[in-house]
This record gives sequence, C-alpha cells and structure tokens, in this order.
Amino acid sequence: PSSGAVLSAGCGKTSTITFKPVPNESSSAAAGSGNTVGHGDGGYVTIQSGGGSRDFAMRLPDNYDKNKPYWLSFTFHPNGGNAYGVDNGGPCFPFLSQVYQMGNIYRSNYNGLQTTLTSRNFHGLTMVAGYTYSHALDMVGANWDFGAGSGIPSDSYNYKREYASSDFDMRHRFTLSMNYLIPGKKGAAQMLEGWQINSIVSLYGAQPWGVMDTGNDTSLTGEGVDRWNFYGDPKQFKPTPTGIPFFAGTSNAACAAQAAALDGSDPTQPWTTSLANIGCYAEGNAFIIPPAAGTQGTMGRNIFRDTGFKNVDFSVAKNFKWGERFGAQFRVEFFNIFNHPNFANPFGGQNGWGHNDPSGGPGFFGCSCATPDVAAANPVIGSGGSRAVQLGLKLTF
Repeated sequence: PSSGAVLSAGCGKTSTITFKPVPNESSSAAAGSGNTVGHGDGGYVTIQSGGGSRDFAMRLPDNYDKNKPYWLSFTFHPNGGNAYGVDNGGPCFPFLSQVYQMGNIYRSNYNGLQTTLTSRNFHGLTMVAGYTYSHALDMVGANWDFGAGSGIPSDSYNYKREYASSDFDMRHRFTLSMNYLIPGKKGAAQMLEGWQINSIVSLYGAQPWGVMDTGNDTSLTGEGVDRWNFYGDPKQFKPTPTGIPFFAGTSNAACAAQAAALDGSDPTQPWTTSLANIGCYAEGNAFIIPPAAGTQGTMGRNIFRDTGFKNVDFSVAKNFKWGERFGAQFRVEFFNIFNHPNFANPFGGQNGWGHNDPSGGPGFFGCSCATPDVAAANPVIGSGGSRAVQLGLKLTF
C-alpha cells in the first residue's frame, strides 16, 4: 500500500516500526503502549533488522481494550514472500510442496491356515504338497513405498482409509514339489534304469491392485496419489493385455449419468466438468469416474484382483553310474511346460509395474501387458514367462 505511514510508539526509543494500513482502508496511528487505537482491526508492520526489512500482518481482537494485556501471536513470512500474501491466502512457505511426516502409525494383520503333506521315498515317490488359505491386510505394503506410488496415503487427512488387502495378499496358494524314481532293471548301456521325473506345480490365487492417479491431481493436493469413484462389481475390472477400455469426455452414457446425478442441482456441475476433462474407464456394467476437483475419490485401496498365477515345471533325468566313483546325470527341463499364459499384476506390488494409473490413458490403465518375469525386469530366468526348454549334464566323481 502506498498511503502514508505513521510511526508507532517504541518504548522510549526511536521507532523502527512502520505501520502500513490494510489496503482500501484509511491510514491512522497504530495502537501501542497505551495509545489510543487508531485503526479498526490491524494492518501490516515492517521491522528494520540488520539493515533489512521484515514485514508481518497484525490483527487486533474485537473490542480491543488498551488497558488490558493481550497475548501477541505472529508469524514471519518466508524469504522472498510478504506478509500481505500470507495474510490473504498465499502460500506460507512457497519453497515447500509437501512435508513428509513419518511415524509408527500404520497397522497390519494376517490370518492363515497352512497345511502340508509330505512323502519320503514312498515306493520311489518323494514329494511335499502345501496349501495356504490366508488374508493379509495392512495400510501399506512396504516401509516407504506404495509399489508404484510415492509412499503417502491417498488422503493424508485420513490415512486409515488405506487399510485394505495387502499388495501381496493371496487367499489361496497351492504348491507341489515331487520327485519319482521310475523302477528299472538291468539292460544294455543302463538304458532301462536310473530314470526319474520331477515336477513343481504352482497355483496361486489372484492378487490385489487398485487405482493411483499420479497425473490429474483431482484432489488439488499436488501429492499424485488420487483415487477415483468406482461403481459396479469389482470382479468385472479384470486386467487384460490391452487394458481397461477408456472413454473420452462424457462419451460413456453410464459415466455421464452418474456424474450428472452427483452434480444434482449444482449449477457449476463439478463432476460433469471433471468427467469431460479427464474421461472414464468402463468394463461391463462397472466403471470409474474422476472425482470433482478438490475432492477425494470414494473407492478404497486394492479393490480389484488380477488373474492369478498358474505354472507347471517338469523335467526328466537319466542317471548313469560307473563304479563307485564316477556318475553322470542328463536332464531335460521344461519351464511352464503347458505354455500357460500368465500376465503381470497392473500394480505390480513391490516391483513397481505401475499400470494402475488412470492418467496413463488408453491401453495403459489396467494393462497386464507383460509376463511377470518381464515386468520384474528378469526375463526368461524369472517365473511366469512362456515355455522354455533347458538341457543339462552333471558329472560326479
């Protein structure tokens, strides 16, 4: 403000405080040390300190009494800012975006039934079969990581909303590891003896994944972990190699109708506006729409499931023996012998596949467009790839 400044009282010293009236209000003397209050509710004060100027906003309480003591509370503006900006809704700390607060506030819970069947050389059969029925819940799947996220809850004011099925939750898990020594008899070149077959069978239930919008900032928090509103049966949102179908703007009738219903009588139509700007995803009778700007989506964490994991590895081995000291084993190994297609979880758990972001657009969100070994950056060697055949020879002496 450019209106005239009036010096305030300085406890017997030359005043270094300049009183600046609130914009659009008349200039007058400031209250101080028993002086008559000359300004209605306060103003902006500049302090000369160390050759520099520091200003802050001052507000007086209603019915101010110059003969009564009052607590003085104040906040200085940051370097590069000013008190007027802070006092009128500007950023208090423009050089900061978010402040991470860490603490032991999350909780987790696991319950499970584990069964095991073991056979030790029963007529040549040795095996271990295991089945687990369980449910794992938590607020975060790792200490400082939401898989493909940034390590913070969707709503920092309500972190308890994160409590849901864990990233690694698997209701059903069956494994079978077996080795069978085929009965043999003496023959030419030991070809009728020393044969064995081996197999590992892995059948895993579906694992969770959920929405994490990192690009649209619908909540206007700048945190990049927003969720949307979901309607319908979560089982219909199955990941596919091409992703969940995307509908631009208000082109999907179900999405548009739901947004209009949420708008109600609001003439600004915040939900329809958000839908028109961002679009929606729909599969069958289920769909998700972006929330109105400045609001949090209602869907929970990890409400969808992938297609599970099924794999059978198989090998045949022929053992040779020459005396007491020398032997050999020749193996033919088949990984994923039935070539069953397995696709990665869109969220990826802790490997950070990250195809759970609706801001990624068509063909990205809900896309299980890689096998688990490729998604984990461990092609062929990792589990979940296409059929692979390997030959091996082991010499013992």
